[in-house]
Amino acid sequence: MKRHGPKISKACDSCCRRKTKCDGQQPCHTCQRIGNPSECSYRSKARVRHGTSFRPASTGLARRPEVDGVPSRSSPSIPAVSAASLSSQPPSVDHQLNRRNHQHNGVVATDFDGSQVFYGQASMYSTAQQLRRMMLQPVSLLSADSRQAAQDINVALDMFMQRYLFFGFPLRAEPFAAPIICSQGGVTAIVPKLTSARFLDNFKAATLHILPFFSDKELDHLLDAVYNSASPTSVNISFQHRALLLIILASGALCEVETELAETLFLLSKQETWLHEDTVTLEMIQFSLLAADYQLNMGRATSGYLYIGAACRKAFAMGLTVTRIYVGSSQTQDEQRRVTLWCLYFFDW
Repeated sequence: MKRHGPKISKACDSCCRRKTKCDGQQPCHTCQRIGNPSECSYRSKARVRHGTSFRPASTGLARRPEVDGVPSRSSPSIPAVSAASLSSQPPSVDHQLNRRNHQHNGVVATDFDGSQVFYGQASMYSTAQQLRRMMLQPVSLLSADSRQAAQDINVALDMFMQRYLFFGFPLRAEPFAAPIICSQGGVTAIVPKLTSARFLDNFKAATLHILPFFSDKELDHLLDAVYNSASPTSVNISFQHRALLLIILASGALCEVETELAETLFLLSKQETWLHEDTVTLEMIQFSLLAADYQLNMGRATSGYLYIGAACRKAFAMGLTVTRIYVGSSQTQDEQRRVTLWCLYFFDW
């Protein structure tokens, strides 16, 4: 295209705004023709026009190899790497190890145990999960020669030598001894009152501040009422309150060396609640929390978690989580509901 007129170094601001041709005079021909020669002004410094420069692509695009013979849009200083050259290079040792572990974890199901142990929330039972993974780790890293032998091994919980760590100690009392003892007089036939009072003091010192369902005087009155039930002037005690006292005595017996006696008291407490096991009452929620504390102290995390779940379901069914006014309830009963709810929050946390 042939240029008309002389080439000028810069145009006036008025011609730049209108995008018209300027002759570079003062005033220019366009401003004189419009009739505004006073608006013809030039900037003191010429505008710097940046030329078209090469901007390198990102790292991922610059190193992209060829695909079907089409060269990648990479920088001229970085040569394109073809897929054939990559395949010709021998893989490193770390790459082979990662590939082998990935294959075993995702493809070969017989070399890796994908099951998990669900005992409860991770904040309470994460240690059991970590120990289980540590014990199963050598099984997933077997060599190729012994991999066939590992397929015939059951990598479930039955192969553990530390079964007590997950399932707790087995029952140390005869299950059929509790009904016979109960028919002969219950707790008064197997535990003297002085021993029960000592167990009760142990519970007050170790667990009462965690599960404050009763005061010290209420526990003493409940113990006297159970041991004086044969007298004519005795107060009638419900099965649920009797079960609460038995599980409290069992927890107190764990503070001493009377583990077998504690197991017997625990069986007696469960026998007292067999008729009210599915009953949604405040006493049964408290019994579930006391039983969970006993089982956790015995090292039975699974049973303790089940008791906590039962207490949560009964609390939701009873409506403890909803603030409401119960007709005919006293201030003491309302306080018992609040204490039970906060104890449940503490255990479920």
